[in-house]
Amino acid sequence: MIGEVGGGLGQHEFFGAGEGAAGKGGFAHVHVADDPAVAAAFDPLKVTVRCIPMEGDDEPGTCVVTGKPVSRRSVLARSY
Repeated sequence: MIGEVGGGLGQHEFFGAGEGAAGKGGFAHVHVADDPAVAAAFDPLKVTVRCIPMEGDDEPGTCVVTGKPVSRRSVLARSY
């Protein structure tokens, strides 16, 4: 399933499993900073950074939580 994740974090590609964004689990490929504010924002949602892909092109962007510049996207996941 490919959909969109919205809300206060902006629109980002979402790769879900099962029911997707409205369900219990899934993955997102977004820009996030290495900052305690990110963990604090995602903890209530049960979302964590699972990996920062090192292969592929750098894709600079802005952290969806802090607004800080980041050099590449990370893979986030929501626990089931």
